[in-house]
Amino acid sequence: YGPLAFYIDNRLDAGEFPFWNPLTYCGVPNTGNPQSFIFYPPNLIRSLLVWAHSPEATVWSLTAMWGLHLLLLGVSMFYLARAHRCSSAASFASAIALTCSALVVRRMAEFHFLTTLAWLPAILLCLKWAIDTPRLRAKFSYALAGAILLGLGILGGFLQIVNLMGVAVGVYGICYSLIGDTPGVRGAGGFTWRAWAANMACIGLVVLVGSLIAAPTLLPAWELTAFTARQKGM
Repeated sequence: YGPLAFYIDNRLDAGEFPFWNPLTYCGVPNTGNPQSFIFYPPNLIRSLLVWAHSPEATVWSLTAMWGLHLLLLGVSMFYLARAHRCSSAASFASAIALTCSALVVRRMAEFHFLTTLAWLPAILLCLKWAIDTPRLRAKFSYALAGAILLGLGILGGFLQIVNLMGVAVGVYGICYSLIGDTPGVRGAGGFTWRAWAANMACIGLVVLVGSLIAAPTLLPAWELTAFTARQKGM
């Protein structure tokens, strides 16, 4: 990550957007490599704010970005738990359990793992708010916010875990609509198909719009992967 990020920092500082990486093999497209973070807004901000143009400064700035994403993961998990009426102590415990889990700790060196996963609790929180509100406009506003966060997560670069995040969004949304205390779906009036359909549309909106936002990374990566052993070999 360090050498590639340093090259990107160097090109951006020179006023050039580095679509192409001439330093790896005989040259490869940065746009086709999700781990380049080339379209990831937090990484572009990091690159513009890096305080010195050296490999060391780049690696320190990457580490700071990673730490902020770890904080995002924990804080959003805390508020997701609070939204489900957990106590402050239980919510704090859930945040610590997630950020210090083996899943996260053993991948500390894989920056793109956290830049993708860190958005998941916030996405689920937006989806919960969408399901909870009975107002249709508010539902889709919350769903759109979740879609933007999913798009950011995909641009974060770890496409292998994006599939699991999509499954998590779908399973969470369906289960919460069925067993949660959601207005209009369950309650005194019983099951309401209209509210259920609106909630399912919210789930679809999160996945569809999130994927469209991330298309500048997804489509080139899909095309480039067709030439690799991941697609043709194993």
